[in-house]
Amino acid sequence: MAAAAALALWLGRSTFFSPDEIRLFDGSPNLDLETAFRPFNGHLYVTSRLTYAAILNVFGAGYLPFRLLTISMVLLTAGLFFAFAKRRIGSAAAFAPTLVLLFFGSDYRHVLTGNGFTVLLSVAAGLGALLALDRRNFRGDLCACLLLCLGLATYSVALPFLAGAAVLILISTDRWRRAWVFVLPAALYAAWLLWSRHQAGSADDYTHLSNLLLLPNWALNSLAIVGASLLGLNYPSLGRDWGPVIALIAIACLGWRLWRGRIPRWLWATMAVPATLWLLGASTALSSPLRVPQRSDYLFPGAIAVLLVAVEAARGVRLKRRGMTILYVAAVMGVATNIALLRDGSRLLRAASTTSRSSLTAVEILGPQRQAELSAATLALITGRTFIPGQQNEGNYFDAVRQFGSPAFSLDSLRAQSEDTRDRVDGLLAGVLRLHLEPSTAPGTACRSAKGGFGGKVSFEIPPGGTVLRSEDPGPVTLRRFGNGFTVQAGELNPGEWMALPVPRDSAPDPWYASTSATPLQICGPPL
Repeated sequence: MAAAAALALWLGRSTFFSPDEIRLFDGSPNLDLETAFRPFNGHLYVTSRLTYAAILNVFGAGYLPFRLLTISMVLLTAGLFFAFAKRRIGSAAAFAPTLVLLFFGSDYRHVLTGNGFTVLLSVAAGLGALLALDRRNFRGDLCACLLLCLGLATYSVALPFLAGAAVLILISTDRWRRAWVFVLPAALYAAWLLWSRHQAGSADDYTHLSNLLLLPNWALNSLAIVGASLLGLNYPSLGRDWGPVIALIAIACLGWRLWRGRIPRWLWATMAVPATLWLLGASTALSSPLRVPQRSDYLFPGAIAVLLVAVEAARGVRLKRRGMTILYVAAVMGVATNIALLRDGSRLLRAASTTSRSSLTAVEILGPQRQAELSAATLALITGRTFIPGQQNEGNYFDAVRQFGSPAFSLDSLRAQSEDTRDRVDGLLAGVLRLHLEPSTAPGTACRSAKGGFGGKVSFEIPPGGTVLRSEDPGPVTLRRFGNGFTVQAGELNPGEWMALPVPRDSAPDPWYASTSATPLQICGPPL
């Protein structure tokens, strides 16, 4: 656990809020009870909203507390799985798959970024509920009920564990006395579904019952990618042809176990967990092209669900030296591949983080006075978010910055970024400010003439407020601000005509620069 935490801290350095987390950041200043219970991409997200608001109010916009929260959830989830597995197959055998879960780079987003807290807390609550039910007393049942309520209030991935708890209790002799354990959280969740169904982003927007025809396909593909991920056979450049083979072997082994008979109720209960998880996945499959079983975001919950069935099916088996050797060879291979995937994923996350932070810097440069111009769709485009009508305006970014501090790059940090990043910010700013040439009815002020220099081009600083240009030759005008290259296209100069280039003022002191091959050129300040 210590090694996994240290590696995640190192590989997750310089990561940043995901698009979903930025939405939580925006909504935290004015969070109230009604907003806390609003659907979030189809999920009940109340725990995450309250947690993010609390951390932001205590620690501000720094990202480290959220990363530490996710790392603690990784450790907690793996530890709870180990506790569940060792009761069935012994500590030595249970330790092998737990090692893979601690370094599970196949789902690097949920291991390295703060967003993993939401999913993993829900999974951990479900695992805790199953462990509590194993006690078979009132205290355990009460704990299981509360944990299921917590899981459902955090993320919908707790539903499979609710299904597992329901199956476990319903096939017990004391089912009616203990049914409240799953009925109460199920009733509360159903009440929330009814309340939220007509709101934007409700579960109805994502779930389509006709998609259940895809359940066999989804389940087989999910089992294939989960199996390959656990065994370390899913590294992209090495191919993923092992997945279907692993899935068929797993199905055959489970079938053989069921064929033997004397199936314990816990095996029925654990089988309900992946079955429900795949049912939920298939029902939302067509709501987005990103919702596919191979997506890394689905792999940690899927791995836990599959492993629960595996250890329960192997209950009581004690591996001898040869079997234990094979198990640990597979675990070492799984850990090695998953660490490599963590390394690769961290690079992608850091690159995406740079893009997001620089985009938010552009938003802050434009300032709250242009909030009306930054429509929800435009702001979603700038920050890389998915635009969902009715949800994007649940919070105000500038209110959050005033209360918690800015998560964006400072201007000094932006100037130190790569050329590509600075060019991208120039393009975003020019697009929102609508920097383009337009015919001018009057010449500008304080005019001067310029001839082509190196390469036959004229490059000059644009006066505050903009410029008016005239040339006898046609030619394109390009712009830059933070970047070194003139990458922003501002339009074409018409021969012999005055052309204005208005440049609205914003909060950054850095001037805009223009370049054109049309010479000789008259350069003027904006008209009075």
